[in-house]
Amino acid sequence: MKNSLFLLSLLAISPVASVAQPKVAALQVVIEPAAQTLIDEATKKYQAAQGVRFKLVVTLEEKQTRYSVSYQKPKLLRVETVEEGETTQGVSDGRMKYMVEKTTYKREALPEKASKLWQTMLNNGTGFMMADMLEGRSPLIQLQDALKKAPEPSRMTVKVPPAAVVNGVSLHGIKINYSVIAPKKNGVSPIAELYLWFDKEGLLRRLSSRSVEGKRSFLMTEQISEQQLNPTFEPDAFIFDATGLSNAADLPTSKEELGYDPRLKVGATPIAFEAKDMKGQTITPAKYKGKVLLLDFWATWCGPCVAALPELKSVYAKYHAKGLEVVGISLDEDKNALTSFIKTRQMAWPQIFDGKGWKARVPDIYGVQAIPFTLVIGKNGKITAVDPQDLEEAVKEAIAAK
Repeated sequence: MKNSLFLLSLLAISPVASVAQPKVAALQVVIEPAAQTLIDEATKKYQAAQGVRFKLVVTLEEKQTRYSVSYQKPKLLRVETVEEGETTQGVSDGRMKYMVEKTTYKREALPEKASKLWQTMLNNGTGFMMADMLEGRSPLIQLQDALKKAPEPSRMTVKVPPAAVVNGVSLHGIKINYSVIAPKKNGVSPIAELYLWFDKEGLLRRLSSRSVEGKRSFLMTEQISEQQLNPTFEPDAFIFDATGLSNAADLPTSKEELGYDPRLKVGATPIAFEAKDMKGQTITPAKYKGKVLLLDFWATWCGPCVAALPELKSVYAKYHAKGLEVVGISLDEDKNALTSFIKTRQMAWPQIFDGKGWKARVPDIYGVQAIPFTLVIGKNGKITAVDPQDLEEAVKEAIAAK
């Protein structure tokens, strides 16, 4: 029995509900206002967070599965799983997804949406609910959308049950009942019952569900502990390490696979170079030792680069006085267009430019295959982040480091 059992029932994709039907039936929905308010407030709290870390224990018929989860928006995720003595792990480094079982791993391209990433790496109720709330979507809306596809007439009711105390913690929550309205009988045939429990801070702490498959009834609990919003992650928290795995040699090692020189790793010394900026000043990474240096590979013709510029300007304005320096490395070919763009957009940091586009010297030294590409170098002269998903967080951590 899979850990996602209650969702298979609740989302109407159980064996009974998944039989092909020529017509989709109606869904009746009744939600108490207090229940709606509770889930909306929790969703807002998770949506405002940039990351989360927690431990999870899923219990089904005396069988337990344990998880350790770390997540940073938009697509950095690590899930370590222990089930029946076997340990597996999944890591998304923001570029690829790596799944490890026993002594081997496989890698896949990241799905377009973070919610799909969660579903493939934490396939249980907590994974589904967390993914929705972190992206600002109410789980109730998602459930309704899924249940509307059920082939039988069905009903979903959401109420606020009495408060509960679990492991000494006072919890308040919502109770979701999903049932199929039997067309040939009077009354309702129950299918699934789900409780979502939150603590006084609005954090999801427990899920419990009872689902029905034929004449059998299953009870599942999912207990969340040690939960932190916006935690500080170690620099290597989302870096996949294949050491000791039998197919470690299959890891991306070329700049074509990675999109940059494989020597650019957290903790490594950046590749040395010397170049002139557009004002004739000499630029070298070593020159900035003692400060945090952000190398930004970009071009005026690059849509994603231009879209990322407001964030870069905001980070520079906020942290420049605290020791941040930015050096732009342009892949433009038209100097006049670049000069005009820099002036119009008020980009206050130096720019390296040689007019050679993709054949520019510094991008070639760093093996850059796609832009925008950013590199954060700490005060000790070592790389602290490679193309980080959350630029401000990467800069803030580098500045705070001693």
